[in-house]
Amino acid sequence: MIDLGVIWSVAHCEARLLWRSWAFRLSALVGLVLLFFFNLILIAPFSNAPHHFRALSSGLPLTSIRLLSLYLGFVAAFLATEFVKRDRQQDTAQTTFVHSFTNADYLMGKMLGVGAVFGALHLIVLLPVAVTHRFFASDTIFAWEPYLLLTLFSSLPTLIFTIGLSCLLVTLLRSQALAFAVMAALSMLFLIVLGPRYFYYFDTFGFSLPLFYSDFIGLGNLDQLLLVRGTHALFGVSCIGLTGLLSSRLRQSLSANLATALVVAACLAGATWTSLTYLQGKWADRAFREQLAVSSRMASAEPAPSVVDYDLAVEHNGHQLAIVARLSVTNQNDAPLDSLLFTLNPGLLVGEVTADDLPVPFTQELHLLRIAPAVALAHGDTCNLRISYSGTVDERFCYLDIETERYEGQYRMWLFSMPKAYAFVTPRFLHLTAESAWYPLGGLPPGTAFPESGRRDYARYRLSIAVPRDWTAISQGAVEIDTSGAKSLYRFRTETALPQTSLTAGRYELRQITVDDVSYSLAVLPGHTYFDAYFDSVGAALPGLIREIKNDYEAALGLEYPHP
Repeated sequence: MIDLGVIWSVAHCEARLLWRSWAFRLSALVGLVLLFFFNLILIAPFSNAPHHFRALSSGLPLTSIRLLSLYLGFVAAFLATEFVKRDRQQDTAQTTFVHSFTNADYLMGKMLGVGAVFGALHLIVLLPVAVTHRFFASDTIFAWEPYLLLTLFSSLPTLIFTIGLSCLLVTLLRSQALAFAVMAALSMLFLIVLGPRYFYYFDTFGFSLPLFYSDFIGLGNLDQLLLVRGTHALFGVSCIGLTGLLSSRLRQSLSANLATALVVAACLAGATWTSLTYLQGKWADRAFREQLAVSSRMASAEPAPSVVDYDLAVEHNGHQLAIVARLSVTNQNDAPLDSLLFTLNPGLLVGEVTADDLPVPFTQELHLLRIAPAVALAHGDTCNLRISYSGTVDERFCYLDIETERYEGQYRMWLFSMPKAYAFVTPRFLHLTAESAWYPLGGLPPGTAFPESGRRDYARYRLSIAVPRDWTAISQGAVEIDTSGAKSLYRFRTETALPQTSLTAGRYELRQITVDDVSYSLAVLPGHTYFDAYFDSVGAALPGLIREIKNDYEAALGLEYPHP
């Protein structure tokens, strides 16, 4: 049976031996020095580091963890198998194996010792980075969450996978040098060739996999990270268990072998499930987007009404939206319309539709909403619709005209691979873009039925939303704010017709300045005002700078800004 005392003793011994290894000491020292000076250069005032290092709290930790994961991934492949070579050369394995413990005890102790040493190395490297980030980088944002979350989803699965597969290979191949050569080849294959492809499934280093932390929404792709990195971690644990079963020993305890085999089977089953869930989900997303595109092309020839006025009442509750949209639509086609075609995000389900205050039948197929008025809408006639719908935004609808390779490709800034998102409906942040069709659009908007051109209506918008007192809502048009209730009620109204509208709400801090009767606003998350020091030095000249930039922009366009 499993003996925790034996595991602890073996782990303690292995950790001490590894700490004394000059190979480990040199690799740790090199990694510590390089990362320390690298981060020091990034935060130095004279370095002129890119904006995202200073504006985003995860900029510095993600850079360090990405580089550290690469470094440890290669070093761990060598050092994790060092004990096999050492045991054979010094003949310690034979004297150890005669003691009364199982392969599982021995191997778990070895892996625990190696893992503890690498975990300590990880902490030693990141601690100076965090201290420098917190106390010496005055114009960067610090948060502790990125250090924890990025370690869990970047470094930890990489170490488990690398250590497990390395030990299994050295057990099968019976040669540390050959096992290391195979691991180096596999690592380069996963890192350079396979990592950025196939939905990042083979990215065992987590180098290409989208990973970023936002102070608004946290990790934007948590489901993807759990499935992909969970697969790598489970496969690594199964390799460790297989190493214990395949190690050359005298007859083992049947119960211990059975327990180890069950763990291996459970981990392999778990890795298979996460793999299938992830890959089938990605393939289903592809098929769904193709289905949306085909439906759009089939409906592209249908005549559609034009929307001239919107009144949108938005209710935001966690990950859900409940919206009542009042539309004034007109028929600008030559023939009467007995069916009114609209586009609405497929994640938003319509509950009720009325036309001129009378309930009317409707059908909703994917993103196509067809409403049958009681009387056909003649040319030039106007109809007032009320559409109630709820749900959340399905981002797979967005940008159907973009080719699959570009849609699924990386959005990368140097070491940062950002998860793509086209709308946010979360308890802490709301961002709705017109491209997500979060309100009914007349006919098919541009790009939906590519290569058909689509259409775009110019309409006046009225929009209302109630948000928590410490939130700020932002949209197009003049705004009125009612703070008499438990929540702040924002009402927006556009004076001129616009081709589209958007809505953003979150815990913003608003800065405003008026220059030549034009109000300029800057919305920023509280605590992210790292630029205040720069504004202090140009405060008196700021209106003149804004006026000059505005005039230059108007001259370049050959237009004047028409709104007060």
